[in-house]
Amino acid sequence: MKTKLIVVACCLFLFVAVISGCNLQKMVAVQVPAGVQKSLEIDAGTNLHNAEYVYTAWQSFVAVNTQELLDNIDSANETYSTLASFVDLGFDVASNHAGAIPGGGLVLAALTGLGGLFVNRPGTRKLVKQAKADAFRQGMNIERASRNK
Repeated sequence: MKTKLIVVACCLFLFVAVISGCNLQKMVAVQVPAGVQKSLEIDAGTNLHNAEYVYTAWQSFVAVNTQELLDNIDSANETYSTLASFVDLGFDVASNHAGAIPGGGLVLAALTGLGGLFVNRPGTRKLVKQAKADAFRQGMNIERASRNK
């Protein structure tokens, strides 16, 4: 009985010694979300040993793309401001001199009304944003359903 206990203790000691020499982090799987996989172009699963690298790469990706998006939005706002300035200047000049042309007031009013057809109504952006969000959610639901089959 004592020899069995000694053998079991030795085997347990040997097992613990072998396991302590292994990198257990490489044995633990970490599931990477689909969006992160696609953005970073990595495999679906990684191990705990590489998870910190994936997380750091994701943070860098988000930071760089967020800054790039902000820069693009600022550039678009500058372009919009320039265009709006030219349009306002044109309307000011046209409205000041429209009375000198016979029927100029009517022409200016007609052109202004025609331009109004191309301006979005209040709430249009919100409706478009909501439609895009609904379409995205529906696409994600279809994607999940196809993966579960």
